[in-house]
Amino acid sequence: MYQYFLKFTSCCQTKGGSGGLSKVCSILPELQAIVGEPTMARTQIVKQLWAYIRKNNLQDLASKRKIICNGELRLVFETNSTDMLKMNKLLAKHILPL
Repeated sequence: MYQYFLKFTSCCQTKGGSGGLSKVCSILPELQAIVGEPTMARTQIVKQLWAYIRKNNLQDLASKRKIICNGELRLVFETNSTDMLKMNKLLAKHILPL
């Protein structure tokens, strides 16, 4: 019974592909100025963007969910400030599939 279980699970397991959020995408020039690369996975783009936000102290001190846009971020988000939960929606305009 145990051997059957091992055989069954090993033949039916699927390996995750490189799609979805881990798929490499091209980046428009406005966002390239912040993240520094022409192509990246979406997860890496968000990670680099958060590093930029923390480095430049762009989070509101009263509400850490609010991001205050400086000159470069204003070109990407097209607003003076945004909520961190809306950030991925605003990034979608600047990330294109390869």
